[in-house]
Amino acid sequence: MPGLVAQGVQIVGPAYDMLLDEWGEDFLAHGELDLRFVGMVVAGDSIEAGVDISPGGIASIDVVNTTSGKTAAVGRASLN
Repeated sequence: MPGLVAQGVQIVGPAYDMLLDEWGEDFLAHGELDLRFVGMVVAGDSIEAGVDISPGGIASIDVVNTTSGKTAAVGRASLN
């Protein structure tokens, strides 16, 4: 491995924070999160999270490792 590998929670934390900002306590009580980790993030890498929330309560999530230029995680969230 090229260095210490970041855990999944560290990678998607910024996206999760955006969902909480948008949906608040309802997301904690009734939300659903489905993620796929598709790339590696190591210590010292930078990431950028993108969350696109539709009016129907569905969000698409994309986390990019800006250091390598590769996608690190993709998925969706919903507020049930």
